[in-house]
Amino acid sequence: MDTDELHFKAFNKLLKEFSRSLSLESFQRNIIGQSNRNIMNSLFPGKNEAMHKKLADKKEDYFRKSLTTDITAKSGLRELLDWAEKNHIECCVVTNAPRANAEAILASLDLTQRLSTLIICEELERSKPDPLPYQTGLNKLGALPERSLAFEDSVPGIKSASLSGIPTFALRGALNDVALLEAGAMDIIDNFNDKKLWDRLDRLL
Repeated sequence: MDTDELHFKAFNKLLKEFSRSLSLESFQRNIIGQSNRNIMNSLFPGKNEAMHKKLADKKEDYFRKSLTTDITAKSGLRELLDWAEKNHIECCVVTNAPRANAEAILASLDLTQRLSTLIICEELERSKPDPLPYQTGLNKLGALPERSLAFEDSVPGIKSASLSGIPTFALRGALNDVALLEAGAMDIIDNFNDKKLWDRLDRLL
């Protein structure tokens, strides 16, 4: 789902408490896809790790409270999951989001049971853009990178997936096509109905 706008508003709600604000350009350039640890180090360099965690938790609480029942998944996602289930293909979520966020989003989309394997980057030694999160996902599923596909909409996410050897589709969102391709995406799609994606799936089968 598209969550960038909700995250942008949540960050600015937090920063308003410090008489500060975050521009959309800075959010797109420095925040999207980053781990909370990196974000808080950047936004609050003078504060300690404990305070960073407290501030991150507060921002994420703002974000989760902004989730509503009318939020929808990217077009074609349920059809893609149907296809994967029919062909006995395992799927997992690899995310820099905190576990509570990932679980809240999946619950809001009624996908908790269908995407039950979660790789939470902040629970690992290294987060995206390091390849470790996607390598962990591959190991969890017993999958080969060259026989897998990743879907990402952030620069750190694309780098993490592509560095692990997984061909990666970038999903158009807040970032421009040049940034997505330079990060390592093999192609760009608007949603999961894109013919380029389904042609690739046919070739993989």
